[in-house]
Amino acid sequence: MIDYSGVSVDYGAVAALRQVSLSVPKGRTVCLIGPSGCGKSTLVRVALGLVPVTSGTVRVGGQDLKPTTIVAIRRRTGYVVQDGGLFPHLTARQNVLLMPDRLGFSALDRLGELAELVRLPLDALERYPAELSGGQRQRVALMRALVLDPDLLLLDEPLSALDPMVRSGLQDDLKEIFAKLGKTVVLVTHDMPEAAHFGELIVLMNEGRIVQSGALRDLLDNPADPFVKSFIEAQRRLTTL
Repeated sequence: MIDYSGVSVDYGAVAALRQVSLSVPKGRTVCLIGPSGCGKSTLVRVALGLVPVTSGTVRVGGQDLKPTTIVAIRRRTGYVVQDGGLFPHLTARQNVLLMPDRLGFSALDRLGELAELVRLPLDALERYPAELSGGQRQRVALMRALVLDPDLLLLDEPLSALDPMVRSGLQDDLKEIFAKLGKTVVLVTHDMPEAAHFGELIVLMNEGRIVQSGALRDLLDNPADPFVKSFIEAQRRLTTL
């Protein structure tokens, strides 16, 4: 679904991505994980054309990512950010229907189906974002990402701002949704247990590079270098009560 080939992104003298090559298989869930500033969010934004590459190529759904294809690729891609990114002056319903309305077709008949899918009460659709809980805002953001029935979902730390109980419930709900829809999903997280919960493929990054990728067991049993081992040990300490 996504092919990154030798992708580098530079911000002046700062390298955000360094010669990254990665294939995201169609219909799979891939988790990008690593410390803050490692390049995982940049890699997601590159696939949307939000961040231009300094070198390398990107293909999404078989199309080269370039100025003439960006709009079409974005319309086939659902995108959810950490705080949901909802417009505060629009109700939840208006947020979900924003793109269908802009593109000139009705998606009213999908509202009930999507609300049921993400387990959002229908009456919550009439509220403004400030009147919703954090978990409800993320459910609305997911509805908005799904309303155009995209081939690809990109989720950039969608649960990191939520309290642990809400986060745990949403993790279970999202995993069920991903399995039901069969979409290709790229999920950014800094939390290894969350990556293990979702990821069929876990991609660990550091300093703009992919350090190791594979199943969780690969990273645990055969760390590629000392950074992988230290990252996993730090995660274990954080999750030990």
